[in-house]
Amino acid sequence: MCKTLIINNISAFTIARMNNWAFYIIENAGKTYAGVSPDPKRRLRQHNKEISGGAKYTTSHAPGWKHVCLVHGFENKIQAMQFEWAVNFKN
Repeated sequence: MCKTLIINNISAFTIARMNNWAFYIIENAGKTYAGVSPDPKRRLRQHNKEISGGAKYTTSHAPGWKHVCLVHGFENKIQAMQFEWAVNFKN
C-alpha cells in the first residue's frame, strides 16, 4: 500500500510538480548549448534528433550531445529561464 507524504497540507506529488524545471548545458565536439526543460532527458533526445523537436542549432550538429551540467529545482519556467539568462549573459 502506498501512502502520500503530506507536508503543510501539500502532497509530495505537488511538491515534485512545483519544482520540475531544470537548466542544462549540453556539449558536442567543443560546441555548447544551454536551455531549460521540465524533462532534460527527453530534451537531450530531441537535440540529438532521436525524436522531433530539437533546436535548429543542435539538430544541425547532431548526434553526440551530452549533458555537462544540470541544475534542478526551479519552481517554474520563468525562474529557469532567468537563471539561463544569468548564465549566458554574465559580466
